[in-house]
Amino acid sequence: DNNSQKIKWVLDVNLGSGSVAGGSGAQYFVGNFDGKKFTADKEFLSSKKLKNNTPQGIMIADFEGRNYGDWKVTGDAFGNLPAKGNLKNQGTLTGYMGKGFANSFHGGDISTGTLASPSFKIKDKYISFLIGGGHHPNTTCINLLIDGKVVKTSTGKDNENLEWNSWDVNQYLTKDATIQIVDNDKGGWGHINIDQIMQTNKVITKEKNNAHWVDYGKDFYAAVSYSDIPAKDGRRIWIGWMSNWQYAQDLPTNPWRNAQSIPRSLSLKTFTDGIKLIQKPVNELCELRGEKFQFKDITLGENNKLFEAKSLEGSTLEIEAEIELGTSNNFGFEVRKGDNQKTIIGYDVLKHSLFIDRSKSGDTKFNDQFTGIQTAPLMPESKKIRLHIFIDRSSLEVFGNDGEVVMTDLIFPSESSSGLDFFVKGGKVQIEKLSVWKLRSIW
Repeated sequence: DNNSQKIKWVLDVNLGSGSVAGGSGAQYFVGNFDGKKFTADKEFLSSKKLKNNTPQGIMIADFEGRNYGDWKVTGDAFGNLPAKGNLKNQGTLTGYMGKGFANSFHGGDISTGTLASPSFKIKDKYISFLIGGGHHPNTTCINLLIDGKVVKTSTGKDNENLEWNSWDVNQYLTKDATIQIVDNDKGGWGHINIDQIMQTNKVITKEKNNAHWVDYGKDFYAAVSYSDIPAKDGRRIWIGWMSNWQYAQDLPTNPWRNAQSIPRSLSLKTFTDGIKLIQKPVNELCELRGEKFQFKDITLGENNKLFEAKSLEGSTLEIEAEIELGTSNNFGFEVRKGDNQKTIIGYDVLKHSLFIDRSKSGDTKFNDQFTGIQTAPLMPESKKIRLHIFIDRSSLEVFGNDGEVVMTDLIFPSESSSGLDFFVKGGKVQIEKLSVWKLRSIW
């Protein structure tokens, strides 16, 4: 418009299954539209097959043989040989490399067992592996043992997509170690998938996906944009359905099947890696702001008590934060906290990843696909990230770096779970700016 900007069109494509967080979701494509035909820009064409090159390093196990070789097998969960895909009654698996991987779904979630590697010497700074399956610390996990003691452990995220995970083992160089893969859980998501265990000298991250995702949470689908907004306004605004077809029929609500998202204004912005869709809460939401709490220039380490003195809590809150990464491994907010419940909105510094963990968010037992952790790629800017968070009675909407990425998740905590905390792990962070508002009802 006005000859100073290029006009681009956005095509929103909703998926009933197979989204980035599992189940239903949406991708978007940027391109041109002549009134009849939409033509996507080359960077948005998803037909190119991603390269599946094995990273450089010392391979510990890739599970491509006819059996488990020198690995010791106990129980019946892992079977007698590596899996070649999803097993009977298991969902579709993605992310593994080659043909084989360790899969403890033999016999379903009720089966249990372990896989243990022969001893090896740690020679590189990291041990990396692909992991998927259940999020059950200590019972569906992969462990690194030195002198018979577990020194590193990781678990899945309650989904069947295998993603790279890395342990920093620099302090254990030259020591003898073993890998143990454990499945001792008989409940939902009581299994684990592992592939490509290797020693490396750098952290391995998943290869860039061609797909451009509208929302990285589980619960933003079938968004509708609105026309006839006054020309002088010029905004394009949309609203999405906050749910997922994996569990929409099982939600612990009656008679409704959840709500719509907050309205979001849309724009496009060019970054070094291409054009991205930007989503921001509409300005009109500021009218709901009530009592405000403000913090500036605060250094926080582990075991902080940032909100305790002000007794800051609530089931409907808005949070704006600008945080310098500092020396921490990860940090973030624990919201709707109480009665052994909490939902974590965090940032993993090593992986440059925004995440929501709702595994202890409240009622999660109505469907095995509901619980788990969702992640979104978010690069810091000048060693800082910005978060804009809306907390409602049964939902979270998180906007990272002014809407560059968005995550939307349902939660079903107890009414009394209204606590708010800020956590830091593995160092310190600097809170440059932090504002928290209690929100009034729209009714």
